[in-house]
Amino acid sequence: MVIKCKIVAIFGFFVTSVLSAGESYDFYSCPSIESGKVCSEKCEKIGNISFDVRRVLKDGNVNVTLFTENEVAPETLKNCEIQNANNWFCETIEVFQEQSHSMSAGLYFGKKIFRMLDGEDDVSVYCARERVLSLQ
Repeated sequence: MVIKCKIVAIFGFFVTSVLSAGESYDFYSCPSIESGKVCSEKCEKIGNISFDVRRVLKDGNVNVTLFTENEVAPETLKNCEIQNANNWFCETIEVFQEQSHSMSAGLYFGKKIFRMLDGEDDVSVYCARERVLSLQ
């Protein structure tokens, strides 16, 4: 009986520490922060993206894999605040760049700001939403 309880506890811990949204999302480049936050029709599809969310207690990592026409680009977002696979936030602030990534109710929003040597900021805005299957 004790062994069964330990096995159930270990299995339960594994299931809660490795979360995955599982699906591949349509990935878009957006012209503005406002359009990116709602993943509007103004955003242009540039590929697909998937997320593997790993939580250790409150914080964790999100493994992101971006699939574009000619590239597969994996990236690990660290020190993320994770509620579950569909609700998380990651932010990195460094001298010449800032990045924020969030998933809220299954809608992804990403913003990357690079500070150029001329003092200007280069801002890239992205979003992702679940793929919509069309029956044609």
